[in-house]
Amino acid sequence: MKKTTSALLDLLRILSALVVFSSHCAQFWSDEISHLIRPFAHHAVVVFFVLSGYVIAFSTLTKRWE
Repeated sequence: MKKTTSALLDLLRILSALVVFSSHCAQFWSDEISHLIRPFAHHAVVVFFVLSGYVIAFSTLTKRWE
């Protein structure tokens, strides 16, 4: 995998993790913020796990076994 592709996937994973983290923290901040972030939290979880699975599968399948 190219470095730019890997960096982009890592950036997307970090952003989705921050959305999930913000969603959890927003429950303690205020109801308005929580209602704004909540619709994106489920999608961010799905994006994070799909990208993580892709990265793990790619690195596992392209690794040379000696």
